[in-house]
Amino acid sequence: MTHVPSAERRRSQPPDDEALLASGMDALTGLLNRETLLEVLHRRTEGHLGTPLPFALLTLGLDQFDALNAAHGPAIGDALLRAVADRLRSETRAADVAARLGADSFVVPYLNRLADLVYTLARWQEGSFRPSRADHDLPTEPH
Repeated sequence: MTHVPSAERRRSQPPDDEALLASGMDALTGLLNRETLLEVLHRRTEGHLGTPLPFALLTLGLDQFDALNAAHGPAIGDALLRAVADRLRSETRAADVAARLGADSFVVPYLNRLADLVYTLARWQEGSFRPSRADHDLPTEPH
């Protein structure tokens, strides 16, 4: 089998977000990984070169994540990361992409849809993004 560099593959094949998304998921959370997010953003913006495009990134970082991992162990940390990913999926629209950028950081890009970002932020401020023990079985005290 011949290896074809990714840049060459991009030029020879039409963009297929669905196949790209399926291949570039973070194994723990099921969200896009950093590399795939960058590729999706590139594909979605390449037709806008030279044209202003409203763009925003909603970023989410988990405060005290390292302390939680140290106190409760990586299984609890992983469960929290999966819970955050589940909540991001449930709180964003189907056309949105959410990605895990690092150990405890996530991002949702908004391309040409700043009104959607304002709507999402307003819902989160009202409390819809607050974690719920009913959603996920996370212990509240160290073992």
